[in-house]
Amino acid sequence: MATPSPELMPLWAGLAVCGSVLIATVAAVVTYCHFRHQSRRDQRLRARLDRVNQQLTKLWGPLYGNRLANHKAYAQALGTHSTLDSYLNDSLQVWQMDRHTGSMMLSRWRTFLFYVMYPLDLKAEEIIRNHIHLCEGHFPQGFADFLFHTNYLRIVLSHWQLRKDGTLDTEIEYAQEDDFYRENNGGFTFHYPIFDQLDAFVKDTYESLLMHQQVLMAALKEGDNGFVGTVRVNPLGADRGTEATEAYPMYVPQGQAVNPTKGDNEVIEAYPPIYVPVLDPAKGDKRATNGHGSVRRDIEDRALTLEPDEAYEPVEPGRKSSGNDDDISGKPEGDIQDTYTPQDIHQELQSVVYVPNN
Repeated sequence: MATPSPELMPLWAGLAVCGSVLIATVAAVVTYCHFRHQSRRDQRLRARLDRVNQQLTKLWGPLYGNRLANHKAYAQALGTHSTLDSYLNDSLQVWQMDRHTGSMMLSRWRTFLFYVMYPLDLKAEEIIRNHIHLCEGHFPQGFADFLFHTNYLRIVLSHWQLRKDGTLDTEIEYAQEDDFYRENNGGFTFHYPIFDQLDAFVKDTYESLLMHQQVLMAALKEGDNGFVGTVRVNPLGADRGTEATEAYPMYVPQGQAVNPTKGDNEVIEAYPPIYVPVLDPAKGDKRATNGHGSVRRDIEDRALTLEPDEAYEPVEPGRKSSGNDDDISGKPEGDIQDTYTPQDIHQELQSVVYVPNN
């Protein structure tokens, strides 16, 4: 084996030192870029998690509890009747035979509406007005319809008989049949689907955000190559960017891409490989959402578009994220009881709404 000449020894030694320095420098740069990439991704995911926590604790959580309380009070007010129309019709028939008893039936409904449901609607209106900036996309039509109904109730209640202290006169005997008409006791017929639609919208969005919160926390703690982006939901054939389009955040674990609108394994070629499980809404499958909860009930009439956003940066699986994550779920803390007395119904409802008193 040939040995380098003494004259070349200093040169070889210099090259060895330069090579070692170069390798160390490259390794340091790669390590720095790797951790910088992870840090940037964590910062963006944490920003999104903070946004979701704000949405849950300030808007959708309190609103969900509020609607649960309103729905329970409505059912309690109607008793054995399934609809308000049925209750008012029976009250009118009783009133035609016995003015006092029929008047008491109507007063019972108005008492629930005046003291329980209407204040809950006002609280829901306050929550929406104060935190509408936490909605994704445009102003939801369900909120607009609800605010319209609340304003209509102000007009209805202004015509009710009140005592001098502003309380509802529950001992009055009504003298006219139109006192029992629906439009004088809460709204027209077309108003009431507003509540069912709002309840479903709030429930689905609340559950969706809870799921979104959980997967974001899992992504921060464990790390994966999931897809963080935005889902745009719009009627089939509608132009993108129209008011009909709704935008919601979404996080989907890594996997093979499928088209959820067709329920098959058609690859969505325009986007990174993602996996949207084929869901059966009838079975309550909620492994992925479009922002409204599980798959929308009218999914066959909607077009889903998945778009990556700036928070999406793939990271190596198995990585642990430094720091502790705050778990603010905004989940309602309880439900109201099945039986009521006029004295304690407000206390029970306060525990459901859990909105701090002013």
